Amino acid sequence: VSSNGKPFAAFHGGWNRAVPSNGSGRDHCYEQVYPMNMWGKEFIVAGTSAQTGANKIRITSEESGCNVYINGLQVSTLNAQSTYEYSMSTTGNCHIVTSKPVCVILYMGSYTNTGHVGDPSSVTIPPLERGICNSTFKVRSSSNLNDNQHYVNIVCDTSHDASMQFDGNALPTSGTSVSDNYILHHF
Repeated sequence: VSSNGKPFAAFHGGWNRAVPSNGSGRDHCYEQVYPMNMWGKEFIVAGTSAQTGANKIRITSEESGCNVYINGLQVSTLNAQSTYEYSMSTTGNCHIVTSKPVCVILYMGSYTNTGHVGDPSSVTIPPLERGICNSTFKVRSSSNLNDNQHYVNIVCDTSHDASMQFDGNALPTSGTSVSDNYILHHF
């Protein structure tokens, strides 16, 4: 998909999707596609919650010869348009660094207590080098959900931690170190 310079958004969907690929849960999965000029080389992926199951991270390379490192260990070398899939606990975190631009998508674990995979859900992880500065975010409450368990994850550079606020207050000094330079705050 390309444009003559006019802004647009692209979305990708698929019926009967199984995440992980060998799982039994199948339903429609719909995700936004980032333009390739927004792909990057460094990512922090934070666990989505304490639900049962595991998260799947899919890393797709733009170019051949792309080395993929997760938490400092090389896990793969990708060819153009090939994908590496990584499992991460739903409460885990990982730091991804690549030698060439990639797209990282997190498929959230949703195993039920009986071991069946629930409906797939995904989010595209923005690269750290494309970070958003001088912005305010509003998070909508979903109080109409049955479980009433809502949370917010904030990942930031440790050198800028003191300048960030949540609900008008400074972020706490404690958090989960995701790498030498990034910290995760979970609210």
